[in-house]
Amino acid sequence: MPAIQLTTYRVNADTIQVIIKWRGKPVFVRHRTASEIQEAESVKVESLRDPQKDEERVKKPEWLVMVGTYTYCFRELFG
Repeated sequence: MPAIQLTTYRVNADTIQVIIKWRGKPVFVRHRTASEIQEAESVKVESLRDPQKDEERVKKPEWLVMVGTYTYCFRELFG
């Protein structure tokens, strides 16, 4: 069994944007600004396909994690 290497990185959280592959789908991780958080919190819940407030969806509001479900669009990212 291969060993797992643990590493610590220090980065500026304002500029983090990561795309990873999980279960064959792209996962986008991005740091949200205060204005983006405020905008998400002001959306009318009734207008959403899955009506749930932003506060109920997140554990840490400064992080946005999205899973891409239409993988054809991301074929160029992962080859």
